[in-house]
Amino acid sequence: MVIVGRAVGLTAPVPVPRLLALVAGLAVVNLAVLGAQLLASARVENQLGPLAVGLIGILLSVFAPTMPMWARYLSPWTAYGLIVPADFAGTDLIDLDMHLVGLTVLTCVGGALFALVTSCFDHQEV
Repeated sequence: MVIVGRAVGLTAPVPVPRLLALVAGLAVVNLAVLGAQLLASARVENQLGPLAVGLIGILLSVFAPTMPMWARYLSPWTAYGLIVPADFAGTDLIDLDMHLVGLTVLTCVGGALFALVTSCFDHQEV
């Protein structure tokens, strides 16, 4: 990527910390979505319900960057709106900061809920 950028004349340094933060944010949100889908699939016998939840989640994640900030905290799928790297202000492209506090809360709450629910599943009789 750097070689191609240099070949076309880009001289700006690669923003490594910003890229690593974006990758970490994507990993957190993807794990939250995976956990929600896994729990939904494990809880019900008919898999059409979790499939419908996933499809609705896809639509929510597509429109998450245009949602108000409070709505981005409502589900794991809308949390993709918390890691939008840039946006347009008129015709200018501006960098946006990631919402690290929100992603940290998502990680802690999602991890705790996933651990709690899976431990409850472990104690159920099959």
